[in-house]
Amino acid sequence: RSLDRLWAGLAAELARQESPFRTLARAKRQRWAAEADQVRHMANYAQRWLGRTAVPWTLPDVRGQMVSSETVRRHACVELLWRTDDRRSIAELARLQAARDELGGSEIPVICLNLDQDTSVARRSIAQLPAGPTHILAGPIAAVEQPINLPILRVLDGDGKIVRMWIGWQPSWVEAFVEARRRGQ
Repeated sequence: RSLDRLWAGLAAELARQESPFRTLARAKRQRWAAEADQVRHMANYAQRWLGRTAVPWTLPDVRGQMVSSETVRRHACVELLWRTDDRRSIAELARLQAARDELGGSEIPVICLNLDQDTSVARRSIAQLPAGPTHILAGPIAAVEQPINLPILRVLDGDGKIVRMWIGWQPSWVEAFVEARRRGQ
């Protein structure tokens, strides 16, 4: 009998306590909700920009030469928005080089818009990258672009309209080049 009472008391005590599994489940639900919210924000960002003309700019490249978006966007092109403090952006630059090598050097122009506010950091980072794409020091347009998640890869047609976009995850560079080639014909 005393064992039954002890057992009943223990069961009542455990019933009042929060199960660690409930705590884990609640934390997991919160993470999933945050991830879903982030995906919704990325989808809204893409929806806001797709079909619109990309922000025009006249900005310096890494050599200090002024480059105009009108000049580089005369034909279909691919743009990568990135920042040096974003590890996925750096990884994407390496993937870009691998894709260009795989395709035997693409005739599609690639413009890498570095959104760092500190141009000295951007220049040092870009100096370590392989030659190929045009690198623009685009910190001033970050406030206009308001990127949600980096890197952002987008395909622009010859009129500068954004026709495809990948945000924050590994895009298919081959798919981007094929789309740009199709738009450029």
